[in-house]
Amino acid sequence: MSAPRFIAAALLVLGLAAPSLADAAPRRRPAPAPIPPAAVLDMARAQLVAELPEANLPPRLPARAFHAVTISADGVADWRVNGSEMGDIGVCDEQGCQTLLIVSQRGGGYAVIFDLPIGPMIVTANAAGAIVDVSLDSQECRSAQAECSVRYQWDARTGRLVERPNARGVTRWDGPLLQPVRADWRTLPPDVAVAVRDMADECRQPGRNRGDSVFSPTIANVPDVNGDGVRDWIIGSADDACPNTNQPLGYQILVSTANGRFQSAFEATGLGYAIDLTPRGTRVIAIDVMGVCQEDTCFEEPLRWNPTGGFSLGPNMQARERQRQMDMQRQAELDRQEAELRARMADLDRQQQQAQDAQRRAEWERQRAENARRQADLDRQRADYERQRAEEERRRNWERQQQQNQQNNGYPGNNNPGPFPPGTGNNSGYRPPNGNPGTVPPGNYNSGADYQQQQADAARRAEEERRRQEQLRQQQLQQQQQQQANEAERQRQEQLRQQQLQQQNQQQQADAARRAEEERRRQEQQRQQQLLQQQQAAEAARNAELLRQQQLQQQQQQQQQQQQQQQQANEAERQRQEQLRQQQLQQQQQQEALRQQQIQQQQQQQAEEARRQEQLRQQQQAEADRRAAAARAQEEAEERAAAQARAEADARRQAAENAAADAARQLQEQRWQSFNSAGTIESYQAYLDAYPNGPHADEARNAIKMLQQQQAQ
Repeated sequence: MSAPRFIAAALLVLGLAAPSLADAAPRRRPAPAPIPPAAVLDMARAQLVAELPEANLPPRLPARAFHAVTISADGVADWRVNGSEMGDIGVCDEQGCQTLLIVSQRGGGYAVIFDLPIGPMIVTANAAGAIVDVSLDSQECRSAQAECSVRYQWDARTGRLVERPNARGVTRWDGPLLQPVRADWRTLPPDVAVAVRDMADECRQPGRNRGDSVFSPTIANVPDVNGDGVRDWIIGSADDACPNTNQPLGYQILVSTANGRFQSAFEATGLGYAIDLTPRGTRVIAIDVMGVCQEDTCFEEPLRWNPTGGFSLGPNMQARERQRQMDMQRQAELDRQEAELRARMADLDRQQQQAQDAQRRAEWERQRAENARRQADLDRQRADYERQRAEEERRRNWERQQQQNQQNNGYPGNNNPGPFPPGTGNNSGYRPPNGNPGTVPPGNYNSGADYQQQQADAARRAEEERRRQEQLRQQQLQQQQQQQANEAERQRQEQLRQQQLQQQNQQQQADAARRAEEERRRQEQQRQQQLLQQQQAAEAARNAELLRQQQLQQQQQQQQQQQQQQQQANEAERQRQEQLRQQQLQQQQQQEALRQQQIQQQQQQQAEEARRQEQLRQQQQAEADRRAAAARAQEEAEERAAAQARAEADARRQAAENAAADAARQLQEQRWQSFNSAGTIESYQAYLDAYPNGPHADEARNAIKMLQQQQAQ
């Protein structure tokens, strides 16, 4: 048999035997998911509690939400925490689910570098640093950020995620710049913290001390904008305004200096900003959000950087700013005139109201005097009526006594006094048995007939007197009725007079309102004419400015065409270099991926071998234990498991406490280095405010005293 045929036959045999060999080979089980350390679990829960205090977090977060990733590439696993895998505990909303990235630190411990509600996240290994692509909700998107996606890259030098063009190559980030982690004012540089406090104090309520404002402006750590390689800061945004007065605050750009401090390079109100990550460096673009925007596109122009003076507006934006200032001045003048007109109208209304109040007050006084007079008349009539009723009652009592005396035939008896017996008179000294002489008409009585005649005459006179009193009472009642009728007529006349007065007042008010309305219309016409004249003048100035701007734009377009030609040539060369670099980078990534696969395979093999050895050892140990102590095996196993669990829990707790203490000391030492390098009274005071009993507290106080003495000298 020839060699080629032998080789072909051997290959055929091997091909037929390959499936049976594959079936006979033992299948490997997938490696178990790594378990996050206790420090990572505690840090993730503390971060979620700080960001979402209303969330219903369990005492221990589920381990399925933790996934090992490679961010810092220091040999220690980093962790991504997915809020979407935690269940319904309040970490997801319409913007997405809260997602964390926790990376290991060089000196030990962990740090949170990403904490936002997002959609899907993709972490890609890269030789220059891991790339993190994030999908955002549409409400969080800015213009020019395609498909709501942004990209970050790990920067080992700064130990944070930095902004990069997204997967589509979009280099623009509209402000306020999205921060992977919310800025903590306690870790801000001293100059930045002072700027934040000053902006917040603009919203401070009257009577409160500095630093007591409840408002907190937007804080954004942005890429280097002045070309010194150090990230800068932008405090505030176009949307920041005081909550109580709605006063816009604008924003302020703080750039780093050669001595490690930060200083203000630009301030603006009524303008937005955007960051453009160009190949030549980061540009800051000013956006006229207060002007007329067409189809959600506002006028914008890059800021100009001058190392000595900071940032300044471009010529077109300066012209628009001057025009805005003129419009604001005209509007302020119109508002002032309108306020003066309103004040005059209010003064006229106040005077008219005072006159009406005086009239109503005089009418009320007159009515009160009239009511007092009528009340006095009623009191007098009531007194006369009471007096007459008393007289009538006395007269009726006397008549009843006279009738009783007539019935008793002149002798009063023991209990009813009456006239004296005939012939005794009223001066004889006679007294009835009860000691009361009684009541008798004056005169002497000689016989019973005379006495009865006298009694009849007295009764007749009493009847006549009663009739006369009745007639008098009837006349008084008629007079009272006539007075009441007169009073009703007078009240009717008074009501008619009041109605006439009200009609006159209403007519006067209508006349005054008509005159005021005519005056207002006349002034409004004058204001409209003045406004029309001002608008015509402004339109003429605007046309002249537009003509000048068109000429300037033509010149700029010519310059831009020349620059574009040069830039195209440079861009072509840059793209060629970039393609070469990308090819090299892809090769490096492929090599790195291959190396990572080999490492993972080795780790899996080692883990499998260790697991197999551990299983064999456990089987041998279990057999030995069963033979040695069958009766106590279960109890001893439970005790060992409990002791081992307690020991592991104590070890994890101790490790977490040590890690937290180390992290706190490291953070405190870093902040002390930052404050000490600043070398100002504010920085040392900021350290004392944060760590009043820190290890460097005495050193900070001595430094403050030394600086104060130097300032005093």
